[in-house]
Amino acid sequence: SRKLLVQISIIILIVLIILISYFMFFYEKKELITNDKKLSKDIENKIVDLKYSAVDDENNTYVITSDFGKISVNDENVLNLTNVKATINLKNSESIDIYSDFAEYNKVTLDTFFYQNVKLLHSQHSMESDKIYLNYSDKNMKIENNIIYNGLNNQLIADIIDIDLVTKVSKIYMK
Repeated sequence: SRKLLVQISIIILIVLIILISYFMFFYEKKELITNDKKLSKDIENKIVDLKYSAVDDENNTYVITSDFGKISVNDENVLNLTNVKATINLKNSESIDIYSDFAEYNKVTLDTFFYQNVKLLHSQHSMESDKIYLNYSDKNMKIENNIIYNGLNNQLIADIIDIDLVTKVSKIYMK
């Protein structure tokens, strides 16, 4: 009976050692490796404290900064940005500042789609909207959805505003 008890104890001890070894060395390492792979994939696509600037032939400048950016899955030239500020300095004009929670920025064309809590400031004018499409190469802007414009002693509510940044001609639409 003692011999049987010792054999059972040894078998239980061996099983316990195998289980403990498995959970300490193999099980946790597998989990850490998969987490590291996911983390490294995310880090490869993320850009922190992003800043792009461009100057065209006429000395107009465009600077866009963001707290955080990620390369788009669909197009490697497009960055999905968070907490965005853009500054446009056009020749013979005061600067235009655009703020938004999010934006899609094309590094090649400089075209930018700002969305969610969008604010535009220019001189004594300010606008809030849901979306702004900036076509930098054509120097025009399309502002859409829930637009509230505040200017010198007046306020305007609109659905769409098209602005030519060079000629300063604006077209305002209601749906």
